[in-house]
Amino acid sequence: MSVSIIRNIEAQSVNSTVSYHLLVDKSPSELRQEMQQRAVWRGLPIDRVHLHTVADIPRKVRDLYRRLSHSATGPGPIYLYKPLLHLVLPKSLSRVIVLDTDLFLFEDLLGLWREFDRFRQGELLGVAAEQCPSYQEVRSLGGLGFNGGVQLLALAEMRASSHYADLMDAYATRGFRGKPMKPGGIGWLGDQTLYSWMSVNGTGGREVFHELPCGWNRQIGTHMASWRGFWERHRCDMRCSLLHGNFASHKKFMEALKSDPTGASCRQTVQRYRGDKDFRQGTPDARMLDVVDRTCCRPPLEPTN
Repeated sequence: MSVSIIRNIEAQSVNSTVSYHLLVDKSPSELRQEMQQRAVWRGLPIDRVHLHTVADIPRKVRDLYRRLSHSATGPGPIYLYKPLLHLVLPKSLSRVIVLDTDLFLFEDLLGLWREFDRFRQGELLGVAAEQCPSYQEVRSLGGLGFNGGVQLLALAEMRASSHYADLMDAYATRGFRGKPMKPGGIGWLGDQTLYSWMSVNGTGGREVFHELPCGWNRQIGTHMASWRGFWERHRCDMRCSLLHGNFASHKKFMEALKSDPTGASCRQTVQRYRGDKDFRQGTPDARMLDVVDRTCCRPPLEPTN
């Protein structure tokens, strides 16, 4: 999964050089040896791939992570490394873009990186809104529903913020020290549920979030398509720069897109999937293919002399 997203990023990197940082739970030296030997890594910039092991995380940070993830379920605990990356990654890193692997880029990541320049005073994390009518309790309390698949983390500012440290400590405490949280705790979705509830009125957390433009996390999940207001919430009036296949039935489609990391065959891939059983005509999934075709796929480049 790392290989496919790196190939895609490299294919779109016209004006930038990207360094990759992977948090792993195995020996970095052994993994690097495997990377050098396996054919799937050929042609990729292994010298720009940096491996960081969870074994090197300081004890105090491991304890904070353990406490923060006490109410997470399923894969939720894994996702909760993200809010703590300022304490996990080397201090030499001052900013990072954090990406899920079920994504496809149609533009250079430099455009997303420049969103850091739009952060206001006190904003530490950039995340896009959840493009479905989930987190209704959060919104009713004045908060925002976020999607955690794409994140901009201002690591240096996060390290320096006592306010953010206090928020993490509060949400790592059983009972969340009086901070609002859904019944049962953080649950399955980890970081994005944490972020969404942190944005609720009264937590003091809303100010640390910068909302990313919807085109940099264009979500195509249809798991709530039957809910009232789904398509209104899903609307995004800008060009799709990064597609997020955040639904299990769309993963094969996303991998088919990645077979051409340049995105040049996007429309052909969309057309091929119009006959797939998971994208039957008249379904919300077929409508999502229309969204991808109309807003994500790029016209072919004009030939140059």
